Amino acid sequence: MSSVALLFSGLHGEHLETVSEEILQHNTLKDEIDLHIPVIQDLIKESEILASMQPNDKDFASLQHQIKRLPPSLTRECAHREKFLKDCKSAAQFYRDADGVTAQLNAQLSLLDTDNLGSSVDEVEALQRSLGAQLEKMKLLDEKTTNLNKKAANMSRDRNVASEKVNQKMKELSFLREKVWELLKDREKALEDSFDYQTLLRDAAEIDDWMVEKLESTQDPQFREMTNIDKKQKNISALESELETRYGDLNKIAEQGKQLMAQDHYASAEIK
Repeated sequence: MSSVALLFSGLHGEHLETVSEEILQHNTLKDEIDLHIPVIQDLIKESEILASMQPNDKDFASLQHQIKRLPPSLTRECAHREKFLKDCKSAAQFYRDADGVTAQLNAQLSLLDTDNLGSSVDEVEALQRSLGAQLEKMKLLDEKTTNLNKKAANMSRDRNVASEKVNQKMKELSFLREKVWELLKDREKALEDSFDYQTLLRDAAEIDDWMVEKLESTQDPQFREMTNIDKKQKNISALESELETRYGDLNKIAEQGKQLMAQDHYASAEIK
């Protein structure tokens, strides 16, 4: 391809490295043109002298006209090419950054592709901490997405040659972001429900263990020993006090279970 033909060529790639290479080629070409402009201007002066010597030569007049048009034409095309390459560089930078955010959003999606809600309070809390880290990561990605949206708007305003494709890319990125946020909120709610359920199971298990323990203690010969009535009375009073406290805890658990079922909790059948 000739040097001048490069001015009229399209972009050969959309990657930033490719665009940067084309900008270097264009700058080299522009330097060559700048060096040849004085030569062309000298030719114009010589053509004027020759034209005055043969005013009726139409072919020479046509050639002279073409020579005179070269400097402004080359200057104009250089400016157009520079604007085109500048637009392409902005677009390539946008694509690179948008692809980076897209990859990170897809990574978030992969992490959310799980049904694990934990099988104990400790496990659920660990999952909630992990989700908290994801939420913080999403806030950073939101910042990047907002900045990309501003860049896309500026490119549209400046009538960037790639604005249509950039806007489509931005639309796809925004859709993916909204999808991730929706799944994050669903996951957050599911883990909250799981925490409530596992807490209920833990508290119920504690009461169950306590009841077994107390039932076993009532079978102890020392508990049944009648020789020390005062001590026996104290043991019974302590047990009654514990029973009253545990009865309140049991009622609380039952009420929590009813509330979870009323909220259509995913484990309503097990709670019931």
